[in-house]
Amino acid sequence: MQTVLITGGAGFIGSYLVDACIARHYRVLILDDLSTGKRTHIHKQALLFQKDIRWNDIEEIFQAHDIDTVFHLAGQKNVRFSVDNPHIDADINILGSLNILQMCVQYGVRKCIFASTGGVMYGDAKIIPTPESYPPQPISPYALSKLTAEHYLDFFRQTHGLQTLSLRFANVYGPRQDPGGESGVVAIFSQKIIKDEQPVIYGAGHQTRDYMFVSDAIDAFLLAYDSQYTGCYNVGTGKETSLLEIIQYLSRVAGVSITPKHTAGILGDQLRSALDCTRIQSDLGWKPRVSLEEGIHRTFSWFLSEVR
Repeated sequence: MQTVLITGGAGFIGSYLVDACIARHYRVLILDDLSTGKRTHIHKQALLFQKDIRWNDIEEIFQAHDIDTVFHLAGQKNVRFSVDNPHIDADINILGSLNILQMCVQYGVRKCIFASTGGVMYGDAKIIPTPESYPPQPISPYALSKLTAEHYLDFFRQTHGLQTLSLRFANVYGPRQDPGGESGVVAIFSQKIIKDEQPVIYGAGHQTRDYMFVSDAIDAFLLAYDSQYTGCYNVGTGKETSLLEIIQYLSRVAGVSITPKHTAGILGDQLRSALDCTRIQSDLGWKPRVSLEEGIHRTFSWFLSEVR
């Protein structure tokens, strides 16, 4: 039985990855400090270690368990927080990732698969959908820390022989997503609508993102695990969707007319984003399977069930 360690395994995406690995009959260890993750998301067959990825005592986990692969999802994910606190963002996302990578090498882990970002990696790119070959233009400390971690993965692969792969995800949404954060507009808007509150849009609402359902993200992780490829891959739908279009989808699902409240736009907010995923489709055979309409329906229905 293969043993895998999932950092951030109590979080939104991580908890689904835990479920999928257990369904494959892997032995699953979770490293999560529960600062944002939830115990209620944790599969009963997984073993939780409530620790910070920066702590030295995570070595105990690697010493005690013969870990084959690390899925590294833990990190600081709030873009605005990173702008106000770049030193904290770097401490978690860069030094924390380095700690994980050093443990992997020291204890003979075969592979490390990293959850990076595609949504903010390329800035306001002139080519949309944007391919991996487009020069990264991180416009926030968060994106910069993710790019730096990617470079460290490459270093550990070239220097120590650790198999590494970075997945640059678009905007992932779905059930279990925290509606209290800054990202995840589908979750945020869904909760607002269910509470009969007015969704807030910063700016005119024409800014676009590439929205992908969480199960498609999990498929990408598992294909990455099965593959021998290295480097980085975009993971998204390649389609732009505006905030106003998200409101329209939710309006149809909820069966109500929704008029969002518009407020001042955020300085430096990215205007457009969509990822060219030709490479991962060609190399790993991955493609998104859940349409935006179906995914929003599933997500809204889940939030509705949570308040009943």
